[in-house]
Amino acid sequence: MSSSLADVQAVPPDAALHQRAGNTGAAREGRERTLRFEEIQPQDDSLVGGKGAGLARLVRAEFPVPPGFVITTSVYQEFLTQSGILNQLQPLLDVIDYRNMAQLEEQAARIRELIIACPIPDPVQAEIAQCYRMLGKDAYVAVRSSGTAEDTANASFAGLHDTYLHIKGESELVTAVRRCWASMWTGRAVSYRKSTGFEHLTARIAVVVQVMVESDLSGVMFTANPLNARTDELIINASWGLGEGIVSGIVVPDEVTLSHAPMRVKRCVVGSKEVQVVRNPDSGIGTVTAPVADARRTILCMADDDAVRLGQLGLRVMAHHGGVPQDLEWAIAAGKIYLLQSRPITGIEFTWDEDLDAWQKAPEDDDTIWSGGWAAEFWSGAITPLFYSIRSREIWTRNEHIYRLLGFDDLLDFRLLKYRRATAFYNVELDTRLYSRLLPRALRGGALGYHPPNLREKTANEPMHVGLFLKAMARVYMLSPSQSIQRWERTLREFSRDRIDHVKFASREELRTWSDEAVRKYAKDWSNTASEFLERTSLGVYVYSKFTLGMMRWMVANWSQDPDPFTFQDMISGLPVHTLMAGENRELWYLAQEIRHSPTLTALFHRHPGPAFLEAATGSEEGKKFVAKYRDFVQRHGHRGHADRDIYFTRRVEDPNLDIESFALLLKAVNPVTPEELEERLVRRREETSRRVINQIRETRFGGLKAFFFNWVHAWVLKFLVMRDDWRHSIDRVTLAKKWGFQELGLRAVDRGLLDDKRDFYFLSEQELYDLLDHRAPLGPAKMKLAARQRVFDKFLARSEVPPPFLRGSTPAELDETADSADLETLKGTAISRGVVRGRARVIAELRDIGRIAPDEILVCNSTDPAWAPVFPVISGLVLEMGGMLSHGACLSREFGLPAVQIRNAMQRIENGALIEVSGDAGRVRILESAAKSADSVETGS
Repeated sequence: MSSSLADVQAVPPDAALHQRAGNTGAAREGRERTLRFEEIQPQDDSLVGGKGAGLARLVRAEFPVPPGFVITTSVYQEFLTQSGILNQLQPLLDVIDYRNMAQLEEQAARIRELIIACPIPDPVQAEIAQCYRMLGKDAYVAVRSSGTAEDTANASFAGLHDTYLHIKGESELVTAVRRCWASMWTGRAVSYRKSTGFEHLTARIAVVVQVMVESDLSGVMFTANPLNARTDELIINASWGLGEGIVSGIVVPDEVTLSHAPMRVKRCVVGSKEVQVVRNPDSGIGTVTAPVADARRTILCMADDDAVRLGQLGLRVMAHHGGVPQDLEWAIAAGKIYLLQSRPITGIEFTWDEDLDAWQKAPEDDDTIWSGGWAAEFWSGAITPLFYSIRSREIWTRNEHIYRLLGFDDLLDFRLLKYRRATAFYNVELDTRLYSRLLPRALRGGALGYHPPNLREKTANEPMHVGLFLKAMARVYMLSPSQSIQRWERTLREFSRDRIDHVKFASREELRTWSDEAVRKYAKDWSNTASEFLERTSLGVYVYSKFTLGMMRWMVANWSQDPDPFTFQDMISGLPVHTLMAGENRELWYLAQEIRHSPTLTALFHRHPGPAFLEAATGSEEGKKFVAKYRDFVQRHGHRGHADRDIYFTRRVEDPNLDIESFALLLKAVNPVTPEELEERLVRRREETSRRVINQIRETRFGGLKAFFFNWVHAWVLKFLVMRDDWRHSIDRVTLAKKWGFQELGLRAVDRGLLDDKRDFYFLSEQELYDLLDHRAPLGPAKMKLAARQRVFDKFLARSEVPPPFLRGSTPAELDETADSADLETLKGTAISRGVVRGRARVIAELRDIGRIAPDEILVCNSTDPAWAPVFPVISGLVLEMGGMLSHGACLSREFGLPAVQIRNAMQRIENGALIEVSGDAGRVRILESAAKSADSVETGS
C-alpha cells in the first residue's frame, strides 16, 4: 500500500490556531451571534445546528478538530426578519405543488434570489469579520451549512445544504454565508422538509466557519458498517485531495474495511480516483476538479498504519457519543489526522448482533456459508439475545466435546453459530468436514439437508476418510465407552433421571429471597447441567443417528427395492413404546374429552373464557376433580406448553391459557379418534411394512444375514426416535429452571431503575446483563442495544421479516438453486407425509393463535413443535416452511394420517383463506382459489 503522506505540499493548522481563537471555556460576553467552537455548550444546539453542535462536542473532548466558529441561527432569523424576507416566504410556499418538481424548483429559486441579493446588516458583518480575523491573517476557511434538524437520529439532511471550500477574505466569507442560508431553499431541501414533517418557517440554519486543512488525502469513515449493519466493522472511504469529491459523489474512492477488535485491516478495494477536488489555482479562492495522475489512481492512497490510526480515533469518537455509530469526515495532512465532522449514522438499523458472538474464540471468515435451516428445526421460533448467549455456549461445549473425543481437534478452529436478527445460523463447513470423515458417501444425503444444493452435492461426493473413521470410533470406545453406540441410550437416561427429572428446582417465590450471587450461581449451575446433557446426546444425534438412518434408507432402496415411495416413512412411524411427549399429549387430549362429555364443564368452559374457567370450575364437585387432575398434569408437565425453545416464551405453569386454547381447539373436533386408535393404526402400518421389507430382503442373496443386520439397524433407529422425543422433556425442564433464574435477575434490574420494562433483560446477553447489574456498563448503550434488538425480535414474531435461508459472511446469499414450478398457482416443495387433501388455508404465525383454526382447515405455519400437538386432530393437512422428514410436524402428520408438504416461505406465498390442494405424494401445493374470490372464505384475522 502507498504511504505517500510524506509528500506534504502545505502546512495544516495546528494547536496554536486554537489558542488564537480563544481558550476553551472562554467567556461569551453575552454574544449569541457568533460562537467559537470552544464556547459552545450542550444547551446551544438550537443555536449552532447539528454540524456545529457535533464539532463543539469533539472540541470539548479534545479531539483533533481544526479551529473555527459558528454564525448562529439567531443571525439567520434576524436577517430574515429585518430584511422583510420572512413576510414574503409564506405566500411563495403556499402555491407550491410538491408533485410538480419544475414548479417547486422555480418557487425555491425565487426565495434563494431574495436571500442572496439582500445585504447582511453591518453590525453582523463586523462581528463575523472579527471572528474570521482570529483564525489568522487571510486564513482559508470552509463555510458549511448547519441546520437545526441536521444530523439527528431521524433525519440527516446530508448533502441538502451547501458547503464552500477555500474561502479567503471577509467579503468572500460574507457572500458564502448568504449562499449557505439560501441553500435552505433549494428544491431538494424544501421537498425533504415536507416529506419528513419539518416546518419550513420554523427550520433554522447556522453556518460553520472552519480553518481549511491542506489535506494530502481525506474522506469519510463509518464506525459501523452501513452495508451489512455490522457493529464490529469500520469502513473508510479515502481519496486524494479534499473529501468533497467523495461526499459529492464525483470520486470513486478507495474502501478499507477494518475489524474493531483487534483493530486490523480486513479488506481493501482500490477505487478509480480519476479526479480530486483542490483549491482553484487561478483565483486562489474556491475549488476545482483536477485529474489524478495515472500512477496514483491504481494504488491505495492510505497505508495500513494510517487506516488503523484513523479507525482507533473513530472508535474513541463513537465511545464518546455513547456507543452510537458515527459518520465522520476526516483529513490527513503531514501525517496528522483531523476530524471535520461527526454525526450519527442514520437510516441503518444496528442491533449489535456481533457482540453476542464475542465469546467465540475462532476468527470469523467472511466467506463462511451459514445456514438458517438448522435453527428452524432444532431451535425453532424467535431467539432472544439472552437465550442465544446461554444456549450457543452450551451447544459449543457439546461440539467441543464431540470434536475432542473423535480426535478432530482441527474443527475447533471454526465458528459454530452466528446470531443475526432474532435467529441463529449454523456453519455448514463443520458438517462438511465431519460427515466426510464419518459417513460413507451413500449415507450422507439425509445429513446435509441444511446445506446449499451446490455444497450438498460436493460434500456428498467427497471420498470417505476410512482411517479417520476407524480411529475416531476406537477413541470413543477407549476414552468414553459409556457413549458408545450400544450404551449411549442408557447413559443419557441415567443422567436425565439423576440430574434433571427428579430434581426440584427453585420456585420464583424462593428466588426472590436469594442474594444476587446465589441467583447467578443457580442459573449457571442449570446452564452447566444443560451443557452436560447436550454432551450426552451429542454422539447419538450427530454420529450414530446419521449413520443408522442413512444406512436404513440405503438398505430399503438397494436391498428390498420396495416400489412404495413411502416405505421409509412408514417404517419410522408408530413407535413401539410410549414416549413422554406422547403421554403428555394423550393426557391433554383426555382432559379435553372430560370437558366435552360433561354438560357442567362444557357450560362453564363457554361461559368463562380463558383461565377464568379453572376458577369457575372449582364451584362444583365435578369441576374440583377436573381442576385437581389438571393441576397434577401441570405439576408433571408445567415446564412445557410452548412450541418455541426460547426462555422468552411462557410455559403452561406460567400461563394456563396455553392449555385452555388447546382445549378449545380439541373440542372443535367432530367424532374425535382416540390417541390409542391412532397409535395402533400407525404401529400396524409400521409392522406390516417391516414384514414386507424383511421378506423382500430375505429373497436376495445372503438374505438371512442382510435381514439380521437390517433388523438391528431398524431397532436402533426406533430406539433413537423414542429417545429424541423423551430428551426434549428433560431439556425443557432445564430451560424453565434457567429462565426463572435469569428472569429474577432481570426483574431486579427493573426494580433498581437500570431497565424500564420487565421484558428488557431478554435483549441483553448474559454478560451484558451482568455488566449492567454490576454497574460495569453505562445505561445509555445498553438501552440502545436492547431497544434495537426488541424491534427486530418483534418483526420476527409478526413474520413481517423473514430470515434468509443462507448467509455468506454476514450478508444474505441466494444459494438455494431449487426452482419452483413456473406455474404460479403451483408451489413445489418436499413431501413429508403422504396423501392428498383440499381445504381452506389457515396461516398461523404464532402458537397463541391456534384458537382461530377451524375443523378441516389446512394449517400453514413456519414449523411445529410438541406444543402444536392439539391442532393435529382438527386440521386436514399441513404446510410447513421449515423441517424435514423427521421434523415434529412431519412425524405427527404421519401419525394422524395428514398430507403434509414443506415449502420455503409458504406463509408469504399462500394467502390466508385460499382454497388449496396439498399433495403429500407429489410434494406440492396447488392454489385453487384465492380468499378474495371465495364468498365464504374465512376471515384473515390479520
